[in-house]
Amino acid sequence: MAAPEPTDDACLQREVIRFLASPAAHGGETPEHKETHLSHVFLTRERVLKLKKAQDWSVVDYSTLAQRERFCREELTINARFAPEIYRDVRAITREGAGFALDGPGEVVDYVVEMARFDDAGELDILVDDGTITGELIDMTADVVADMHRTAPIVRRPHQSRIVAGLTRQLSRDVAAAVTEAEEKADVALWTHKASERLMRDAARVDRRGRHGFVRRCHGDLHLSNICLWKGRPTPFDAIEFSEEIAVIDVLYDLAFVLVDLEHRGRGDLATRLLSRYLAATRDYSGLAALPLYKSQRHMVRALTGATKGRPVADHIAAARAIAERAVAPHLYAIGGLSGSGKTTIARAVAPELGAVVIRADTVRKHIWGVAPEVHLGAAAYDAVTTERVYRRLRVDAARALRAGSSVVLDATFADPADRAAVRRLANHLGVPFAGIWLKAPRAILAERVAGRSGDASDADVAVVEAQSHRDLGAIDWIDVAANAEPDEVAMAALGYLAPVARTAQRPPPRRGAPR
Repeated sequence: MAAPEPTDDACLQREVIRFLASPAAHGGETPEHKETHLSHVFLTRERVLKLKKAQDWSVVDYSTLAQRERFCREELTINARFAPEIYRDVRAITREGAGFALDGPGEVVDYVVEMARFDDAGELDILVDDGTITGELIDMTADVVADMHRTAPIVRRPHQSRIVAGLTRQLSRDVAAAVTEAEEKADVALWTHKASERLMRDAARVDRRGRHGFVRRCHGDLHLSNICLWKGRPTPFDAIEFSEEIAVIDVLYDLAFVLVDLEHRGRGDLATRLLSRYLAATRDYSGLAALPLYKSQRHMVRALTGATKGRPVADHIAAARAIAERAVAPHLYAIGGLSGSGKTTIARAVAPELGAVVIRADTVRKHIWGVAPEVHLGAAAYDAVTTERVYRRLRVDAARALRAGSSVVLDATFADPADRAAVRRLANHLGVPFAGIWLKAPRAILAERVAGRSGDASDADVAVVEAQSHRDLGAIDWIDVAANAEPDEVAMAALGYLAPVARTAQRPPPRRGAPR
């Protein structure tokens, strides 16, 4: 976006900026002043004041006092839905004689959003780049985003595919105009062709999502640096307030920005974990059909913003093209074994390599009971009726994901031969390749592992391991993998069996109904 011509408001705002950059506006504390594309931000130890630039941009008009007040109040309202302790108030800048004041009795000349100060080192992009982010934080982030989407206002859009197609065309034009290298322009053209082809194939699914409530008033700019730790909890902030066109989107397009950021930083493992946890909470497995297109569009958004800032963007354009043109046949994998055998660890390790989402029985059980995955459940939750519901839901959700074109790793004990047979029948019915891994380890190791667990979705203890070890498991025709080695070694061994299955002949995603 080219900078517009300064207005009278912009000239007055220069004086306001000098005031906000001075100790007089902050009780004697000299603030740190940061300038973004659309705002001036003034930071002190406990507080942040955000001033919108008095300019008319192509995407938003902040040029008048009335517009700046409107969008300050919109920003407060929208972000207070998920960051109420960070977004405090809208403050008036008043003219006091020859100077200015906050909320004084004089003439109002501008407005600022007041926010609580948080530690910049707690932004998720910093944590990922520093290597200090944990799997538990990723799980919490997935839960927070799922809850944010669940409570976001629904906007019915029966022709959502037209809007997605329009975004593809707009990104194509804007990125092609912003880059200078011939190879990059050629890649943009190829991306446009492949993205349009993909949308034509999935237009009916995208429209169905628009009709059925998956298009909502979302965050709109949910990348890693717009999620911070607030009191130890991942908290989105700085949502789009100035454009309903940008913010009223498919929830998976909102989520795609976080996934793209993680993958671009070489953390596909965390992206897979976040997506799997999010889907466990929302059960939006059918939406996986649209996710590749949304991710490729988010890469093009990254290319556009990078190009306008003079940064290299060829990698984002190439990634967008690769995702848009990728055609992968879905596969069904299962990781079984007694409690403590490391099923979840191995499932999480192999899933990114297989391009699969993980569906975990322990998490499914907690959602059936209406509690968070880490909440402990008693014996009543493990009766035969509930267990049958868990395995039936595993198969139903796996079928939705497979029909959407995504591979699946099922993580469950699979101690009952009937459950092992049912998951194989599911694969056969849908016409997808299947492979099952059975993890084996000595009983003493299993007991030691479950005894050392904390904060995990599994409720198994030493008594459960003891009971399982005396159970008749029947004939197991899955591939045995020794699970008493280091997790990396076990994962490599499992992949040695599963990867050849993943290289089987490509087929289109199955679309027939699946047995329950």
